[in-house]
Amino acid sequence: MRVLLVLDVAPDYRELFLRKLSKKCDLIVLAHNCEKDNLKPPPERKGYTYIELEDKGFKIRWNFNLQKQIKQVEPDIICVNLNLRYPARIFDFFLSKIRKKKWLWWGPIFGRSQILSPIKQLLIKFSHGAVVYTSDIVKKIDRAHSNAISFNNSQHSVNDFKEFPNIVRGKINCLFVGRPQPRKRLELLLEIAKSRNDIEIKLVGPQMADYFKDSQIPQNISLHPAAHGQKLAEHFKWSNLVINPGHVGLLVMNAATHCRPIVIGNNVQHAPEVELAEKADQYFLDFENKTEVNDFFDHVLNKREELQNKGRKLFNLGKQQYTVEYMVDAHIKAFENALS
Repeated sequence: MRVLLVLDVAPDYRELFLRKLSKKCDLIVLAHNCEKDNLKPPPERKGYTYIELEDKGFKIRWNFNLQKQIKQVEPDIICVNLNLRYPARIFDFFLSKIRKKKWLWWGPIFGRSQILSPIKQLLIKFSHGAVVYTSDIVKKIDRAHSNAISFNNSQHSVNDFKEFPNIVRGKINCLFVGRPQPRKRLELLLEIAKSRNDIEIKLVGPQMADYFKDSQIPQNISLHPAAHGQKLAEHFKWSNLVINPGHVGLLVMNAATHCRPIVIGNNVQHAPEVELAEKADQYFLDFENKTEVNDFFDHVLNKREELQNKGRKLFNLGKQQYTVEYMVDAHIKAFENALS
């Protein structure tokens, strides 16, 4: 089975999935430049053919090479990220329907705005299926297509899951990992740290020190550069709780992989990956409500075993259903359904 997978970008965190998928099919990946979206490409791509597409524009991006690639590759399946920032893909979709190509839509599907949702539902209805980030998205698609499958978006292999013990020694060690951005609302963590001396907070991410260069940092907050592999694991070993007051995405998966519970802002629009935290009964908190924040930390300081239990619950569900192996199986199932 030859699969043409068209992504917006194929950064380093997608590499493991693409390599494993390429072992189950003849995989050709078309994607745009990672650096344009401030993402890192993998040091090396293995197992699949990678073709980088050029586009023009910023918010709306144009590329007209997909039909040329389809003619050259002659795929059995065309699987395309459904993102209306790339409107030429809609024309390509209807051209492919005329040529009776098997086309599936891919990705988070529904963005922050729901205005375009009816158009996306219609595109899915006339396709051969959809392979999407979460089961909640499958529910939103509803009856648009029977071949709508969630692949439970992740970046971790089952072998990446490490059941680190979680022992609270005095203070609660809180960890944030990610790119510092206004939508992460990290300034709320500074306020919490100023008001409590029974917690320690580590903020780990690229240019973290630069982001806070004009801020007064409390003594119980430390800033760290981006970390990977063993260095990142050491930060999680140190932690008792992962903390994210703003928009959350793949950090939920990182928390699960290292057997740590996570507390997330409850009045924020999150990425689809928040589904894992919801299913695993993690903490959701109004970080702008000082009383609620203080009550939360008082509670977990007196119920330290609860942190262990919450982390283990997130770990177990993640290891069962939110891995790249699960992703690969879901994609192959959707492709085979489309071909049958």
